[in-house]
Amino acid sequence: MSFSYLNANLTSFDSSEFCSGSFSVDEFIQGKRYSVPLDVLRDDLGAHIKSLRCSLIELINKDYGQFVSLSSNLVGLDGKIQDMTGPLTRAHNELEILHETLRKILERFHKELEGRRTICATKFQLRILRRAHICLVSSEKYLEVCPTKVLKNTDFILLKLACDKITDTRQLIQTCSQSPLTEQLQKRWDSCCGIVLQNLETLLRVYSDSSVESEDDRSHNQAVVTSLLSMYSQLNYEIQAENIIINHILKSKCDKVLLEIGNVDALFTEIEGFLQHSPIIHASHDFIRFPWMKEYDFISRGIFPFVLTILMNQFPHIWSPSTPDAFHSNWVRCARFIDVLENTFPSLDHLRKFRSSVTFKDFMSKWQFNVYFQLRFHALAMELESAVDCVHSPSATSDFKLDMTRILVKVINQCWDKEKIFIWELSGRFLKANALFISRYLKEIQREVSSNTHVTIKQLISSYADVKLSESLLRQFIVDKINSLVLSHITTSRVSFLAIGNSSESDSNEDEKFLSQFCWNETKETLESKLVEVVVSASLPSISSVTEVPRLFRRTNREVPCKPSEYVNGILQPIQTLYQSVRGGNQEELWKSIGPKIGQELLTRLVSSSFLYSRNSSFLKIYQIQSPNGPSFNFRAADGRKSETSEEGQREKRKRQ
Repeated sequence: MSFSYLNANLTSFDSSEFCSGSFSVDEFIQGKRYSVPLDVLRDDLGAHIKSLRCSLIELINKDYGQFVSLSSNLVGLDGKIQDMTGPLTRAHNELEILHETLRKILERFHKELEGRRTICATKFQLRILRRAHICLVSSEKYLEVCPTKVLKNTDFILLKLACDKITDTRQLIQTCSQSPLTEQLQKRWDSCCGIVLQNLETLLRVYSDSSVESEDDRSHNQAVVTSLLSMYSQLNYEIQAENIIINHILKSKCDKVLLEIGNVDALFTEIEGFLQHSPIIHASHDFIRFPWMKEYDFISRGIFPFVLTILMNQFPHIWSPSTPDAFHSNWVRCARFIDVLENTFPSLDHLRKFRSSVTFKDFMSKWQFNVYFQLRFHALAMELESAVDCVHSPSATSDFKLDMTRILVKVINQCWDKEKIFIWELSGRFLKANALFISRYLKEIQREVSSNTHVTIKQLISSYADVKLSESLLRQFIVDKINSLVLSHITTSRVSFLAIGNSSESDSNEDEKFLSQFCWNETKETLESKLVEVVVSASLPSISSVTEVPRLFRRTNREVPCKPSEYVNGILQPIQTLYQSVRGGNQEELWKSIGPKIGQELLTRLVSSSFLYSRNSSFLKIYQIQSPNGPSFNFRAADGRKSETSEEGQREKRKRQ
């Protein structure tokens, strides 16, 4: 019986969905409940189960015959397997015996090969040791012939040959370092090497004399020193050569100077002279022809640690900032000495090693720049504060109007005085100090102008002139100092090895950005506003008298005035005084700025006065305020009437009559 027709009638689901590895009953029911009624889905699933059961029964019926005959085919299989077990076991045992025999043979072969390798290695070491013995014998013969004091050129050649043989011997001994036979050769090599080093030390001390005046002798000494350093490099004794330079050549010179003079400047001068004339230092620069010369570092490993030890033991006070003047002079001298050292380095690699060395970092960390700057800033700030107490005190010189301005310029100049105060490592802090000084100066002027009600026009003009002059002077001064620092730093040895691009344009922009933070314009605007306020306040009493003019001439037969009234002169007199003061101080730009403001303020006050009538617009008209020829206030009539000489004045007169 076939149930295939049942599957054909199922439309609510696909039977392949049950074969999916991610099949879930909940998801299946949830997905079908909205499309198929649950009772229909239940009936379809029941029909599908019946179909699967019928298919299983058909499959069992189809293969039933083979299933029944399966047990009959297995009869006698155990006996056959038992018959095969014996031969297989015997074959396995025979193979194990054969494998053990082969393993023993291979072990015997490996031992024989290892013995042969050992014999070959021993023969090779014996050949190497024989060559080393021959080299040692040759070097010993050269040393026997070579005198203790090398005086002739032939003696120097013998010493060079002995050094070459000793170098070859060392390489051969290192090749056979595991051989027990090298111990005796090593002792002989040490003896020969000691003799060579002793001769080299003697020659190096003789030919390192920097007091030779003849140019030919200097060239000869430099050539000999180069050969000696080459021998030290062959023997890998570069550090010993550096120690000889310090302990036997430079130390005696420094001890003599410290004993006779005993100050830091004399010590540095002696070392700088040694660096300038020493043939060893000059020879170490020729690393292009002699690449092995790069292994020497006489300054970083020798001279500078030696100098630092002397400073720590005999001159520890140079790092104390308790006396700022002495601290500054000590640092300037040390900085100049560091520049000389850095100029002496033969390559950029030597300079980088020097700056990254522990000794140099230890030296720089001992300088208490922060304390020094605080002391200097406090002294300069106190000097400025003493002048701030009296803002309008006249200057002791003719350069400025106010003494506070003179002190400000003096203080800022002192900040950049390289001979007394300025230190390049504190340049950023000194720039900030300048900003604080200028800000204090400008804020104090603003405060004084805003709070002082009795300030005079002369004082305001003097303050304005000094603010304007100090702005132009200090702005240009600070920009020049920054640019000069950058240029000088590029050309000095501190950055001569560094890759510095052309940053002048960016530096200029940074300078302008830094200087724009000062409130110069704000201070000038405050002074201008105060000047306008003072002048207008002085004119206010005269402006208030304008309201009396209509009462004096109303319904009277008085003649029309032909000259300005007294109140006009009262209004113009403060302006005239201001103009004369501004002109006397050569501040025409100040008048151009405040003149229109004063006129506008006076006009506003006049317009707001009570004498203005809506029908009669004949009031005081100020229509022109100009300079440089002085304030010209042109009036139509001083009392609010039109002049009788004009046509409109005649008509008004007839109308009034």
